[in-house]
Amino acid sequence: MGITFPDGKVENGESIFESTIREVKEETGLDVKDLRFSGLIDWYNDITHERWLIFLFKTDTFSGEMIDETHEGKVF
Repeated sequence: MGITFPDGKVENGESIFESTIREVKEETGLDVKDLRFSGLIDWYNDITHERWLIFLFKTDTFSGEMIDETHEGKVF
């Protein structure tokens, strides 16, 4: 249990920016634009030997109505 940010995977043919915009829409109902890169997390799992690159963005430009809940839980 805890707080999580909208996240997901980049689909074939999609840029990191496009995937971020799509995932935010799917998980919050909001349309975002003017994304600004704000950080990168490089994480390696010693057990599964998987490496994850997590790109962080921020924006003040959004529109739409926030949805109440997804299959992942309540949105706030």
